[in-house]
Amino acid sequence: MSESNERDMFRIHPVPFTDRFTIDLGGLAQVLAVEVRDASGRIQATELTCAGASTSVRMDAAPGMYVVLVRDDHGRVIASRSVVKE
Repeated sequence: MSESNERDMFRIHPVPFTDRFTIDLGGLAQVLAVEVRDASGRIQATELTCAGASTSVRMDAAPGMYVVLVRDDHGRVIASRSVVKE
């Protein structure tokens, strides 16, 4: 999937966020998990969801840059995005 197509199908708001953000999965098919990792690769949050849904993610982690990974039903990463926590 090209980066521009990915952006059209997967949105995060607000960015930057303070303690919670929402992921609109839109056109991504067969999504089962949303995972947030820090710069060291440690998982900071995980939410189970389904395709086309909006999911709210709460994070009590320190401010900084994080990577949101969207995984399909086989555990493969099908989309990713960087977010900033204030």
